[in-house]
Amino acid sequence: MTLSIKVPEKQAPENEELTGDALDEALAEEFARMAEEPEGEAPVEETQSSEEEVTEEVQEEPSEESSEEPKSESEEKVDEEGKPEEENPLEGLRVSEEEIAKAVEEVKKKFGLEDEPEKKAEEPKKPETEEPKEDEAKKLREELEAKIQNEFQLSEEEAEKLLTEPNEVLPKFASRLYMQVFDSLVQAMQQQLPTQVVQVVQMEQARQESERRFYAEWPELDRPEFKPVVERIAHAYFSQVGNRVPFEEAIKEIGAQAWVALRLPVEALMKREAQKAAPQQQEVPQAPAGRMPPGTGTPTRQESPKKELNVFEELAEEILNEDF
Repeated sequence: MTLSIKVPEKQAPENEELTGDALDEALAEEFARMAEEPEGEAPVEETQSSEEEVTEEVQEEPSEESSEEPKSESEEKVDEEGKPEEENPLEGLRVSEEEIAKAVEEVKKKFGLEDEPEKKAEEPKKPETEEPKEDEAKKLREELEAKIQNEFQLSEEEAEKLLTEPNEVLPKFASRLYMQVFDSLVQAMQQQLPTQVVQVVQMEQARQESERRFYAEWPELDRPEFKPVVERIAHAYFSQVGNRVPFEEAIKEIGAQAWVALRLPVEALMKREAQKAAPQQQEVPQAPAGRMPPGTGTPTRQESPKKELNVFEELAEEILNEDF
């Protein structure tokens, strides 16, 4: 059996040669036709007709391709016998960039992997949240002004009388305004007065308690003529120190300064401090007469507390040297 294919006289248009799919289809048709015919040489006329059909199909293909839209790669190719051709297994695995971007965004949302620079950029924009507060304050102000205007509007009768009899309308209008202001002030005082009274009472109680504790420590200064000096020294002391010093220590220092400022005897101050320091010292047990504990020897004198009182002596000298 021989296979004869003639090249058609009419050539295909430029850039349209019998190659690729067109050639495969022509060969498939030829083999199918030969399989149907009995063995023997094929007639020349039939081969020529088949060749002409092949050339006509090749020439008609460009027009069909130009008229039809380009088919997608996923469409199945079917030959003349109705059998689908084998597809490339990798054609369905192609993914577009948009699908990749969507998949990345879904993964970020699922695991909370959002971009941190965007959050940091949003943090400095806190002052913008304060602007609506100013707008709200303006709106409230405008609403209050509108309510006040409604309250002070004149009725039709008052508006007519204002043109003809203003002496009757204006006094009523002024008295109404005065009473509204008076009522608002009374309400404000009723609300604030209890808290103010409580504060005053607490301040007076604290003052009396501090004064009692001070004069309990310094009874020599509890005289009416000494109180102005004590109050002046206490005011100067607390203005410099404030509440950083314990109150007991402040009482001691203010009392000592007031004692020296009032030109009271410094010896009495030293004696007073010595008497307070004496009970704090431990008493040494005395041995019975005629018996001496072994290794004791002559009893030593207790050290005088003058070293501790040098601070008051220096303070007294400094204050006495100053001009009052």
